Amino acid sequence: MAKKRKYTKSNSRGNTRKSKCMSNIDLTICILIVLSILLGFLIYTNSGVIGVKLNEILGGMMGVTRLLLPIGILGVAIKLACTDNEYVSSKLIKFCVLLISISVIMCVIQISSGELIPSKEISESLKDAYYNGSQGKGGGALGALLAIPMAKLIGNIGTIIVCMGIAIILAATTFGVNVSELINMIVEKHQEKQENKKEEKLHEKDVQTLFENEFKDLKLDEIIERKSENKWLIDTVKINEEILQKAGLKKENIIDCEICSVCNSDLIHSYRVEKEKYGLSTAIIGLK
Repeated sequence: MAKKRKYTKSNSRGNTRKSKCMSNIDLTICILIVLSILLGFLIYTNSGVIGVKLNEILGGMMGVTRLLLPIGILGVAIKLACTDNEYVSSKLIKFCVLLISISVIMCVIQISSGELIPSKEISESLKDAYYNGSQGKGGGALGALLAIPMAKLIGNIGTIIVCMGIAIILAATTFGVNVSELINMIVEKHQEKQENKKEEKLHEKDVQTLFENEFKDLKLDEIIERKSENKWLIDTVKINEEILQKAGLKKENIIDCEICSVCNSDLIHSYRVEKEKYGLSTAIIGLK
């Protein structure tokens, strides 16, 4: 019985610790969400004295990367709320390194365009980077501090490749982005687009063949214009004019309103716009 009591007591202590830990995480998540909203308001609206000063300081240090700060903090909070198996400090450190990597990339772009001159004294270059960052350009002094020596060591392109690799890895680990699934989705989308293009080409060829068979008694060389191997332009207005003339209507009595169905698909039906949902409309005016 004594052993049983001890076990129950130990178990209750474990539950108490666990509940305290959960409450701490909940509190942290709430603080991060409130902080992200507050930073978003101050940074994006540039509101008040604090907003102006904060934009100047964060811009000088991080450049345009400061705009990602509120979004990233909110993302960290959401990720913690979904999976609480990682320390908050670890997530925030990863996010900070991610922002620095992006700032370095922005500064390297400035170096390539000549806006930031690395040949100056490092202190002068940092001042220029801080000023540009406070004006909403580049990656700020923090990005320049790493970008200048890295660009000298491995070149501009090498620095961008390294920082992009770091940024992708940190984005994946910080926000739980599945890189393999993302790549797979992009490849599938590309393949689907290519298949749709092939289908469109086949459809255009089928349409061209149908027109040739249906209106073979007309002057098709004036009606169908071949633009490429699998693309034709068919003058349907010309077809209608010739059909009406063959029916006995005088050419001077035929008027083309020159209204494009694609450009005015909100007024009239257009197969090219509506595809399988297209409708048909016909208007006949007769004079006795």
